[in-house]
Amino acid sequence: MKIPEAKKRSLTKVMTPHGLATACCMVLFNVKFLRRSAVSYKLFSFAHRKVTMDTGSGGKESIDFHQQRHPYAGVSMTTKELQSQTDPVVQFVSWFEEAKALPSVTQPNAMALATCTKEGRPSLRYVLMKHFDKDGIVFYTNYNSRKGSELTENPNVAVVFYWEPLHRQVRVEGSVVRISREESESYFKSRPYDSRLSASVSPQSSVITEKRKLEEDKEKMKALYPESLGGPPTPEHWGGFRIVPHSFEFWIGQSNRLHDRFLFTKEKDSWRVDCLAP
Repeated sequence: MKIPEAKKRSLTKVMTPHGLATACCMVLFNVKFLRRSAVSYKLFSFAHRKVTMDTGSGGKESIDFHQQRHPYAGVSMTTKELQSQTDPVVQFVSWFEEAKALPSVTQPNAMALATCTKEGRPSLRYVLMKHFDKDGIVFYTNYNSRKGSELTENPNVAVVFYWEPLHRQVRVEGSVVRISREESESYFKSRPYDSRLSASVSPQSSVITEKRKLEEDKEKMKALYPESLGGPPTPEHWGGFRIVPHSFEFWIGQSNRLHDRFLFTKEKDSWRVDCLAP
């Protein structure tokens, strides 16, 4: 069979070293693309298999994750390999600094805060730790908010930090006390001007008709307390809480689910450390 001249020229170009290299690159690219497409399709199919939606009269929606598995790569350790076997403060600072050094952990100080009413009804939200030392964990809030009100009537509290890239979490349990007014005012003044205005006008956790009213109140506050004159004063209903810990638990995830757990419990002026079953 006679090969057309145009195809002969094309084949001649491909058979050169440069042409062969280009062809190989194109083949590799297509293989990678197909693999990536296959993975994407599997993930897409998985999502559609696991999320069941019924838009009929029942209006049911469900998510089934029974078969979802996530491998952990936490570095296992024993009690003797902890940074400190007598002081959880030292251990926490060590892990926190490791998490802070990772670019993928943008807010290592984010913690889930659990509070409870005096009747025992719990609630949970994320807040930001602003200070940590041997005396405890400090965070700030509106004292009239739901969490502020619950902490006023029931000071028992629990928080958890989770740093996914390290497969580590730290649980802290204790009770809260309000920090001094001077400390709260000092931190409030260091906040961005816009944040101070928002904290001053927002009745946190209260039902509002619409957000626009808050934005209007904020503009009035801005006119009343311009940034050039120092901005708004610290609201009486705003300030800090200090969590005084009575226990720390350090957790490291393992793919075989035999996770590492180390519990520090306060005993008068010292700490006892125990290894817990996962």
